[in-house]
Amino acid sequence: MRKFYAFLLLMAFCFVGPQLMAQSNQYLHYDRQDDYVRLDDASQYIANKDAFSMAGWFYHDALEYGQGMMGFRSPNQGFYLIQLNNGVLECRLETTQLFEFVSPPFTVLPETWQHFAWVYDGSKIYLYVDAVLVGSANASGQITETDIPFTIGRSILADLNFYLGGRSDEVTVWDKALTAADLEGIMMNELAGDEPNLQLYYKHNQGDPGGDNTSIDKLISEVESGVRDADIIGFALTGDDSNFNGELQAGFQTISFEGIPNKLVSAEPFDVSVDASSELPVSLSIVSGPASIAGNTITLDGTPGEVVVAANQEGNGEFSAASEVLQSFQVVDPNQTTPITDLKHPLQGTVPVTDLASVRLAAFSSIQYPELLNVQNVQFNIDGQSIDATDHGNGYYTANWKPSDYGTFFLTVKAFNNYGASSNTEAQVTLVETAEDTQVDAFTDVLINSAITTETITVDLPSSAAAYDQIIGTLELNCPPGGCDLYDRTATIQARTQEGEWFELIHYITPFQKACESVIDLTDFASVLRGQVELRVKSVTFGNGYEWNLRLDYRAGEPTYPHSKVLPMWTGTYQFGDFANLQPVEAINVDFPENVEAARLKLVSSGHGWNDTEAGAFNTGNAAEFYQTEHHVWVDGEQTFLHDYWQICSENPDGCDDQFGTWTNNRAGFCPGAISQFYDFDLDDFVSAGSVELDYVFAEDYVDQCHPNNPNCVTGVTCVDCDNGFNPNIVVGSALVMYSNEPFESEEVGSGLTVLPEPGSLKLFPNPTNGIVELSLKSVNQEKLNVEIFN
Repeated sequence: MRKFYAFLLLMAFCFVGPQLMAQSNQYLHYDRQDDYVRLDDASQYIANKDAFSMAGWFYHDALEYGQGMMGFRSPNQGFYLIQLNNGVLECRLETTQLFEFVSPPFTVLPETWQHFAWVYDGSKIYLYVDAVLVGSANASGQITETDIPFTIGRSILADLNFYLGGRSDEVTVWDKALTAADLEGIMMNELAGDEPNLQLYYKHNQGDPGGDNTSIDKLISEVESGVRDADIIGFALTGDDSNFNGELQAGFQTISFEGIPNKLVSAEPFDVSVDASSELPVSLSIVSGPASIAGNTITLDGTPGEVVVAANQEGNGEFSAASEVLQSFQVVDPNQTTPITDLKHPLQGTVPVTDLASVRLAAFSSIQYPELLNVQNVQFNIDGQSIDATDHGNGYYTANWKPSDYGTFFLTVKAFNNYGASSNTEAQVTLVETAEDTQVDAFTDVLINSAITTETITVDLPSSAAAYDQIIGTLELNCPPGGCDLYDRTATIQARTQEGEWFELIHYITPFQKACESVIDLTDFASVLRGQVELRVKSVTFGNGYEWNLRLDYRAGEPTYPHSKVLPMWTGTYQFGDFANLQPVEAINVDFPENVEAARLKLVSSGHGWNDTEAGAFNTGNAAEFYQTEHHVWVDGEQTFLHDYWQICSENPDGCDDQFGTWTNNRAGFCPGAISQFYDFDLDDFVSAGSVELDYVFAEDYVDQCHPNNPNCVTGVTCVDCDNGFNPNIVVGSALVMYSNEPFESEEVGSGLTVLPEPGSLKLFPNPTNGIVELSLKSVNQEKLNVEIFN
């Protein structure tokens, strides 16, 4: 219960006596970064009801755009509150259609506890603040979905960061319409938890305020505790922020019980750390598992299993008993816990091989309890021949095998842990000299919408060695129930190499509200599109999305070069025309192995961000989506290749005509409903040099004069709004493909790229140092970065 009714609370306490003594006056603080509370499948408690409500105390640290407070939200239905600019609340109910009430500015006040209630009575929606009606709107229908999560501190919409910066307390959900009188009672009196129609009730009275609460992973519901408890996600749970905070009332105590790391069966006796906020002694006991305890010292009995330890403090005349805290850990036998291995290539069955010079071997191996165990090494064994695998440092292992002849072979992948215990994964492969045309559904009906923005699919593709001379991909998007997405969305299909590196396979912008089909030649990626492959579909949308399908057609034939490998290059979203960093794409140094005969840079990019010029310029030149310009690829510091990516969109390049919206407008690097085809840059003349530096240089004459980093920008004078969010950017995907008549050595794969930092972007300080330094590196768009520092 919060400060707004502090005087009334004091009066109530005086009259009703000790029954309020258990109230702790605590809250949960959210850091606006990644903190939120989530109960999955929570809409079952209000589904198919004609009325429902949610209410809670909230304190906003600042009035900033896009702060999810509480609610239910799916792509099709929802009931939620979001703070917009200037304390405006967006209050929505979505049943079969969207109903909305938008509050006046400064409905939300900064740094002030307020009680918010969002109510639906079957015919109207109502927003109450501090039990006073702010406004209402007509509404109808029911929420019928039963699997929508209930969240506090975040509004789940795609993967956007609508996170709360502030505090919450006493959050409730009801399957009835609360009245103003109900809300006054809720504000002045802590609920018991058994009130009629109360479905969820989170008191927030947990933990040690500002202390170490890392052992807490659930926000307890007073209604059906244990079943309706919500997950606590992203919180630091230590210190004054991103943690439980507030003031404990007299008599309330909590136990802080540090997590216990997993142990090997051979571990010596060890002590655990536990204390109570009351400073009274805490008793520990073994609930279950292969261990005993004396005081704070745990002794293992030498057998594996899960150990559960209980911490209790019974209280005294001053303090009430603390809630029991349980900690568990695993006792691991390294001889029984061996690596788990997936064979990636070749897979069991027929493997067409036109050149017996080499067959690529690939596997992924991992192990449980990586804090104790690791995969020490991997070996491929084929009919008695043992081949050591190259470890690429991410669980992926590769090697080359030169078969003696065609026929059937027995392949075993043997993976060892760091204690010498091993596991085997086996397959029987039959090498044949010729291939047949093959068609594979890489994935079908993969739903991507506002709630599901990423899906990873593992698919078995044909195993082969130089057996196909063409691979054609056909991408088909269909409308899910409820119809296609209304707008064009940036999307990508990525593939993972046998060395574990992701790269962009297909760069795509979805159509305006229409099912469409596109085709792309993927032959250059033949070394990746074989065996067991991971594919990843990603698209951020605010709507109903699409169902994605990808078919791969393999044409039998001998390629020009029997061996190739793919190295991911630039991938990511880069600001275009940012005054502070006009060339944000990092330089990359490429080392060519000696046996490389040819090389090809495959580059795709698309421009995004624009404004309605009739309403006033929010960025210069209506860039980047509708800004026609040219970029360049530089080789060893010289402008070498032109990248003119302007696209003529009417008629649609892939035949996806008659869309809604602005699909006919020409665009920078894409057309809605069409695959953005790769631009291929021939690097054959450079491979003999052994090493080259590649730069992707954006149009050098473009500067966004309205960018907030431009010191000369004056709102209302040079631009409508210098702090706008419409600044242009360019989404880039690329890969380098190398070709050879000889097999690539396994250890060379994935090791040929070096990101070159921009001058001034790498800082190591203090220098000289007494031993502790800080490394600062900016403007490097890589998922993984290797940094070596020598004294």
